[in-house]
Amino acid sequence: MEEKLKELLPEDTLKMWYALTAEMYKLYDVDRTWNKGFGCWDIEYKYRRGGKTLCTLYAKKRRSNSSYNNFLS
Repeated sequence: MEEKLKELLPEDTLKMWYALTAEMYKLYDVDRTWNKGFGCWDIEYKYRRGGKTLCTLYAKKRRSNSSYNNFLS
């Protein structure tokens, strides 16, 4: 899944993704799960602790007619 993430996100966004997740790992003892995505998203990463989702990040490839490179939520 890491390779897919590298394909989807430009380098600066990928660095931001990794920095954000590194901070989550420092602050919390979390488990990471991923899914193929749903709807318009290509990847879904969930960061969970104690059976509850703390944060979910989504990524998708840019559409040719979109003014945004990628979206993170």
